[in-house]
Amino acid sequence: LYGARIVTNVQYTDEPIQTACQVDYYFLRGEKANYSGMAEIFRDKALKNSGKASQDTEMNLVIYGGANVQKSFLGVPYKTVYPVTDLKQAYEVVNELTEETGVTSSVLLKGFGESGIDIGEIGGGYTVNNNLGSISDLNDLGSYCKEKGIDLYFDFDMVRQSAVGWSDSSDTAKSTDKQTVYQYIYDKALCSRIEETRYSLISRASLTKNIDKLISKTKKWNISGLAFDTLSNIAYSDNTNINFRNKGMIGSDVGSVFEKVRDSGKN
Repeated sequence: LYGARIVTNVQYTDEPIQTACQVDYYFLRGEKANYSGMAEIFRDKALKNSGKASQDTEMNLVIYGGANVQKSFLGVPYKTVYPVTDLKQAYEVVNELTEETGVTSSVLLKGFGESGIDIGEIGGGYTVNNNLGSISDLNDLGSYCKEKGIDLYFDFDMVRQSAVGWSDSSDTAKSTDKQTVYQYIYDKALCSRIEETRYSLISRASLTKNIDKLISKTKKWNISGLAFDTLSNIAYSDNTNINFRNKGMIGSDVGSVFEKVRDSGKN
């Protein structure tokens, strides 16, 4: 029923978790329906649990940039990235939460590349979408984070690339018959694939090669490190090379990616 579906973000531990886990939901209302309201709730929870908002308390933020939306101009349809949070707003969010709580530990920016949170070019085109800000805006946020001792990370999808319409299939992972293996996002309610979400996986040979390009493009970015959410949650085969069959060498390839990033001076 779910052929070719990829399940991500599945994590396992060596031993069963003995600690009691709890998820709390808090609703923001009226004038408190903003990031300041979120900061107040976090601070009050920290005070309730420990008696004080100590430096031992951690708050790791994930801020989402934008998503692709369909629009039209003079009857001609086109796609553009709708900003959920641009970089100037992200600066305000981090500033407000940090000033309110004093315990922000890290910030992860997701969906700030050329196609936002959606699948597009490899690595989001190695840039920031114009609707979400500029490299200068990113560096301003990076300077603030560095001043406050906050780690700032920028997430890149180095595995998936859009295959809607015409696409170059020469640099994609192949099946045993040397054809590109296409993937889709599935509609959970209808149990069917969404055709306009078709994408392919980058060839395994290009996986580490593209990291060199990413490191070069982000060399002057004022961020603590590079994040690879998709790469950290996927293992796949590529039959263009016998060594890459049955997910062969995926561990060493991913390890090589992280080593290249560390050698560049970023986390």
